[in-house]
Amino acid sequence: MPLPTLLNRAAKKAAEAIDQGAFDFMMPYSESRRTLNTAEVAKCLERSKDFVEAMIAEGKLENFVPEDRARQTHRITRRSVLLLLAEQARFAPEHFLERVLRLIDACTPEQLQAIIIRATQRRARL
Repeated sequence: MPLPTLLNRAAKKAAEAIDQGAFDFMMPYSESRRTLNTAEVAKCLERSKDFVEAMIAEGKLENFVPEDRARQTHRITRRSVLLLLAEQARFAPEHFLERVLRLIDACTPEQLQAIIIRATQRRARL
């Protein structure tokens, strides 16, 4: 299979994982925050601001720069940060779920009860 086809397929799978919320746990910022500044993105990626600026220069992070301000600051889209995380991931999100389900099989009834309570509380917050 030619390389461009493989890259397109990988990008499509990464975008699908983003749409399903598979990498949301890696973003400390809520869905209501559509854009982030350079420092926030650097903290999320655990990289330097220089790295973030390089990703902007390469076109890997969508960004906006308001021109009517004295200080030019980049506003980077949350979805492009998630996409960058998905592209760099060395795992498939569905594998994590498989592992959790295997762990549940080994739990005691008391542990299962604690998991059910926590999962119910979590679902109520969503």
